[in-house]
Parts: sequence; structure tokens; C-alpha cells
Amino acid sequence: MDAVHCDRVRDLRRGLKSRAESGALWSAAIYGVRRFIAAFR
Repeated sequence: MDAVHCDRVRDLRRGLKSRAESGALWSAAIYGVRRFIAAFR
């Protein structure tokens, strides 16, 4: 039971990490697009 719980926690942490990384990528992409649009105004 402990081993299963450890695996679940590990998967949960991995999911949170990948979600945070994708969120950072999205915010960086949106920021870049905004700068790009602002440069052409």
C-alpha cells in the first residue's frame, strides 16, 4: 500500500511540474505576442 501511495504522489508531483512548465511557456508566448503586436502599433 505504501508503494502504491508513493507512486501516486510521484505521478501527482510530475503532473504538477509539467503543468507549471506548460503554464510558464504559455505566459511567455502570450507576453511575446503582446510585445510583437505593441511593436507594430
